[in-house]
Amino acid sequence: MKRFLLPVFLLTAKLVSGLTVDSGIALVIPDNPTVQEKYAAGQMQHYLSRVIGKNFVLVPEKDHKGGAALYIGLTRRAAQQKFPAFKVEEYRIKAAGKDVIITGSLERGVLFAVYEFLEKFANVRFFAPGCEYVTRKKVLTIPDNTDIFYKPLIQYRYVYGGLANRPETFARKLRMTGWGPLAHLGGSERYGFAGHGHSLGIYSGDFPLEISWVSSGGTRKIVKKNDIGAICYSDPEVMKRFVKKLKAGIAADRKEAAKRGVPPPRFYSITQNDGEAACFCKKCHAFSRKHGVSGLLIDFLNRLYDNVKGEYPYINLVTLAYFDSLDAPRGVVPNSHVVVRISTYTRGFHDHLRPISSPANVEYRKILNDWQKCASGRLGVWDYWRYWNGLIPPATCALALQDICRKYRDMGMRVVFVEYENELDCLLSFYDLTYYLGARLLNDPDMDVPRAVKEFTDFYYGKAGVYMRRYLDLIHEGMNRDEKPMEQAPIKSSKYLADPEFYRQGFDLLEKARKAVGSNKKLRARVDIEMVILQAAYLKTWEAHRNTLKLERKKIQQDIIATLPGVLKEFFSPGALKTKSLGELVAFYADTVVYKPVKAPRNVKPLKNFNTKAPGIRLFEYDKVYGHGMKISDPDSPSGWTKSHSAVMPPEEVAKTHKKGFIFGLYSSAVQKHLMISGISRQNMAQDEKYHWYYMGRTVLYPKLLLFMHHTWTLSVVLNLYIDPGDPAREYDMYAFLKFQGPDYVKGSKSPGDVRIARFALIPVKNAEKSK
Repeated sequence: MKRFLLPVFLLTAKLVSGLTVDSGIALVIPDNPTVQEKYAAGQMQHYLSRVIGKNFVLVPEKDHKGGAALYIGLTRRAAQQKFPAFKVEEYRIKAAGKDVIITGSLERGVLFAVYEFLEKFANVRFFAPGCEYVTRKKVLTIPDNTDIFYKPLIQYRYVYGGLANRPETFARKLRMTGWGPLAHLGGSERYGFAGHGHSLGIYSGDFPLEISWVSSGGTRKIVKKNDIGAICYSDPEVMKRFVKKLKAGIAADRKEAAKRGVPPPRFYSITQNDGEAACFCKKCHAFSRKHGVSGLLIDFLNRLYDNVKGEYPYINLVTLAYFDSLDAPRGVVPNSHVVVRISTYTRGFHDHLRPISSPANVEYRKILNDWQKCASGRLGVWDYWRYWNGLIPPATCALALQDICRKYRDMGMRVVFVEYENELDCLLSFYDLTYYLGARLLNDPDMDVPRAVKEFTDFYYGKAGVYMRRYLDLIHEGMNRDEKPMEQAPIKSSKYLADPEFYRQGFDLLEKARKAVGSNKKLRARVDIEMVILQAAYLKTWEAHRNTLKLERKKIQQDIIATLPGVLKEFFSPGALKTKSLGELVAFYADTVVYKPVKAPRNVKPLKNFNTKAPGIRLFEYDKVYGHGMKISDPDSPSGWTKSHSAVMPPEEVAKTHKKGFIFGLYSSAVQKHLMISGISRQNMAQDEKYHWYYMGRTVLYPKLLLFMHHTWTLSVVLNLYIDPGDPAREYDMYAFLKFQGPDYVKGSKSPGDVRIARFALIPVKNAEKSK
């Protein structure tokens, strides 16, 4: 049965009788195998020995004395089949007389062919690291008309797992292209010297001012980092320097690849920094007005590739459709070696946890369809299978992934990178199942998902599998009750998370699952992680469901306190566990921290005498301020640098954003609640357009606490970074060293509107002061 899989694994003929694989089969390898062939054959040897119950040995082809054999790699027996030359990751599994030929590209093709053979004919399953199903079978039957050909649908496929990241060896078992340059694993479809993310700062850091980026205010700025700022796309000298650096980087990558014995990178990131991409010089601004900011970026990449293709025609230049470049261009099309990755995380309209066909994703569908019309086959996606908004409640995209992956297949995506970080303070529901399904669906979007879910849950949870499937369905049914993307609103406003019936059914199913796994610690931990997430959500939505189930809050907290350490130990490495305080994590999930409203300071004015050497003061410079503020030079700042609210904004946006005045406040994503909101009135602001200290209030440094400044939150301080583990209940007075400029803040000012912060300070409050 000859099958050309792209890469759909479907039997197209009946399973007829054929050759057999048993203890008498020989595992034959080339006489001089490469490291890739050795590793692939070693994987066959390892798993086949476990399946059949015999310790197989690998036999060089010249030593094989005849008889049935599995020929693994680029053997002479494979060459006799006269297969066309294999491209990257392509492979063939073919029955030939009494033999089976397992061959393909050395770039992961042979290895993928071995895993395909083990899954299809030996029923081996690779569910999660340390969770593999290997059955015992004395004989495997291979239909005598077996002919499987595979080529990848998506050239680059990778799911990044954060602290729970998967080893590269496991990634290959799920047919992911991988990350690191590991020769024995067939290398990886990785990025070149500038990495896979934001990269313009890497190229422009040594540019002289006269060719550097032009901000919205018309000022040239040297951009040395990959956060805020861009390049001037129209200056010929910029192109000349990019060409030189790119060629030098490619040459260095090729040299390093040759040393490691792996193929050189084929992807090079020429990606806008983590902010707006536009340049506001006259030429660039005119081009983007006509073709869009995405058109400005793509036109630059098209010209850049034209300058390097003579020496390096095989490379691909990869960029992002992101922030102001997210909308498809007008009248500009990326060439065949320019790949545009669509990333919508900066917009609130994409629900990453539900199908693309969901009503919640109508705007995302439009973005995808617009790009497909102008750049089909030259697209990629930087996707997310989770969101960042404090505690993630029982929620997962597991059963939405087939719809997502089919859409990407239909769009001809060449690159799919997924952030799916399972973190200590952000446990994700059905993490291993979602990771498994997602990786497999990127390889085969038409796989039988219900069958895969049943296989996974029956083995991963044992006798509890039936209850865990019902709980998975319960979560998806609940999520579908909300019309808007889940991240747009606090969990307390989600319909299903305010419904006592959801919790009643959820607790019932997970308690049954706990009983079903009995004393098996590993299986219990896999159930307990779901229970911790459900219990934490119940505690944090207490006001919404009003504890209609009449559960004892203390008992829930005690269960979390007893369970969480075992859950964390099961899912995270010892090194990862050191990155967070267990006490803080327990307090977060068990909701034992009482978040008290903070008294808002009123009539805030510049301070005349602020002591920067006060006892216990913790003084921080501008670089500890986060958000999308721009680092710029400022001689008025003590360090000579500051974080600017408006340096990268178009003039029309600057005019609008400062009309609302200046507010600041405290927000905790742990409880998704504002603890304080205040502001500084224009009449109380210093009118000299210089830096002054302002009092921002007094607070305990609660977990996941943010001090935000300006209604856009562009200037923010992550206060929980500075919690004192020895005194977590200590109160601190907060101060910011701010400059206000422009007519919305300073009467008669001719300066462009801006708010700048050069420093902030925390001063611990003494016990005597607390009692006042």
